[in-house]
Amino acid sequence: MDYSILLASLLATPDATPLLPLLQKVLSHCQHFADLIGAFRNGPITPAATHDFECQLQHELRQLGLDLCDWTFNHLEPDDRQQLPSRLDCDGERYRCRDRSPNDIATLFGPVTLRRYLYEDLEPGNPCLFPLEKQLGIVAGAATPALAERAAWW
Repeated sequence: MDYSILLASLLATPDATPLLPLLQKVLSHCQHFADLIGAFRNGPITPAATHDFECQLQHELRQLGLDLCDWTFNHLEPDDRQQLPSRLDCDGERYRCRDRSPNDIATLFGPVTLRRYLYEDLEPGNPCLFPLEKQLGIVAGAATPALAERAAWW
């Protein structure tokens, strides 16, 4: 199946239009994989060439994982703040929704910048909430659960 047929079939699925930028990134990675495999197969097969192929493949796979994590995490909340509750109650405290703010999060694939909505406590001096980070299970405001697990094993 060529890329145009694959893209057409993916776009034919319900609610696929928002996925178009992600699908384009994935297809770009697929092209890199095909180029990498082709270059390896068409060149002399040596230990050095095998090493280079494996290292380049690992790099490309990590980049694909990073792009997938970045896109997925940053598209969990709506773009329009009006679609979120303007007020939030948590542990007896009341919070109001503010604009998105960035936070660099470490994943198994590398760092991503998570743009999440901030909920500010109505009482001055109390910490803010980031519901998306809580839903994702972000550890210490800095790492995904999978990376935190890996770090714990180290």
